[in-house]
Amino acid sequence: MAREFIPITVVGGSTFGRYLKISSQKIYNLFMSDGWLVNFSGWKKIIELESSANQVVEGRGFFRSIRGNLILAVVNSSVWLLDESIGASFIGNISTASGPVFMDENLNGQTCIVDGTYAYIYNRFTNSLTRQTTTIPDDLIPVMVCFHDTYFHIGNGNTTGNGAKWYVFQFETDSTIEVADGGVLSLQTKPDYARAIVRLSEKGKNVIVFGTAVTEIHINSPLTTGLETLLYQRIPTINIDYGVLSLATIASSDDMVCWLAINEKSAPVIMYFDGNAHHTISTDGINYQLGTLKNPGKSVGFFYKKDGHLFYQITFYDEQDNLTLAYDFTEKNFLNLSDYNLNFHPARQVIYVGQRTFFISLTNGAIYETGTDFTTYDENIAKKGRPNYLPEHNHIIPRQAVCGTYRFNGELMPQPVCGIRLTLAVEQGQDLDYSELSVTAGCSDVIITEEGETVITEEGEDVITEGSTQCFTYVPGIDFSFSQDGAQTWSNEVRAISNYTAERQNITEWTGFGQINEFTPKFKFWTAGRVVCGNAMLEILT
Repeated sequence: MAREFIPITVVGGSTFGRYLKISSQKIYNLFMSDGWLVNFSGWKKIIELESSANQVVEGRGFFRSIRGNLILAVVNSSVWLLDESIGASFIGNISTASGPVFMDENLNGQTCIVDGTYAYIYNRFTNSLTRQTTTIPDDLIPVMVCFHDTYFHIGNGNTTGNGAKWYVFQFETDSTIEVADGGVLSLQTKPDYARAIVRLSEKGKNVIVFGTAVTEIHINSPLTTGLETLLYQRIPTINIDYGVLSLATIASSDDMVCWLAINEKSAPVIMYFDGNAHHTISTDGINYQLGTLKNPGKSVGFFYKKDGHLFYQITFYDEQDNLTLAYDFTEKNFLNLSDYNLNFHPARQVIYVGQRTFFISLTNGAIYETGTDFTTYDENIAKKGRPNYLPEHNHIIPRQAVCGTYRFNGELMPQPVCGIRLTLAVEQGQDLDYSELSVTAGCSDVIITEEGETVITEEGEDVITEGSTQCFTYVPGIDFSFSQDGAQTWSNEVRAISNYTAERQNITEWTGFGQINEFTPKFKFWTAGRVVCGNAMLEILT
């Protein structure tokens, strides 16, 4: 029999074939950097604004005021003011208690807050929160706000014939705003509803106006015809035949605006506009998955820039959907993100302040610091070593790489081969919490195979000798399993224990797979430290 070596691609993104047989590749909580997989951002809880003991708590909005050097957060119906040290003070209440909230500031110390029903003005100089009443037209239901060229632009949730109108507001008094002269505008391409207006940051006077089935570009170029003035004019040479399904998925960064798009003929797709043209980034497989969601409108999206990568993160948080995807614009691929239970990632919005990045949680309204230097999901507000720090609230991040399927001796007529060894290039010896001293201080007798691998149960627990007492629980490693039927079913997981601190061999291996004609590897990285993983090599006998 002849030996052959088959390169196995581990480094990449989630490719999402429509069916697993087409493509099973998924990457969870890792991303590609310089040809390696590294850990996506972890988090640590910083402050809890509302107790979740006896109520449902939802983080609804998060905003950084550059001019005011402050942060606003909306949790349920409460509006909070945070300073750079992340100390919090209560401002007041809004009239609704759930759903997305949008905020933006003008040049007069005002922040406009829109909750899908009403508009409010927070004045940072007087520290007052005022619901807008008499200055809001009867046919306007405020659903989104954006500042552009000294004005607040407010999208309309009205689904009657007047819902095509969108409004431009200006400063009136310290606590109120009013419709500007020429500030009553409308969509023109289709009979649609003007839901949201977003500035195009690198296009000066241009804004992008979203309907439910069409999107237009308008420019701040006042035009007076007779007695009527219009502040903005539609640019007739650019038109997008898609609207927005979920306002909370609209996000802008650099020269791009990204959103969950839809029209009267198509199921949802993920799209972005670069100032010149629109582009669909969701693939066939992802579009198929989006089409199967039960409530795709219950979703949020935002841009997040970290370590030189620009990510667009979108979460579908209905309990029937439960999915978070991130598109890496740097590497041009998708990733799967999750919490520590492999449910959706809880971030609602992200802000950057004082060289630190924070998000507000959809699931509990708490504020978290996040970044790739955080290698766990830490739900403790207290620091390690403090009496009220609970280690069980500091969670291992479920990082996984499910590879593509390899078929031997031809795609159409696969023939069995004998798999004898799989080697994986991976960093080891960097976990400061795992040293020979920390392990020998324990009193567990785990069962080790001849190849040096720990025997584990189907539940992933170490098998120990009879009469032993396991005194330590943290033994990092990589759990390997494989599928022979196109990722439909999987073998038992075999853990390769990581090396101790400073033992930096870069190869981990598993042996003995028997006869295979389809081979789909899966790796689970169980560690509280960082992950740096390369590709693998499969040795077979033919």
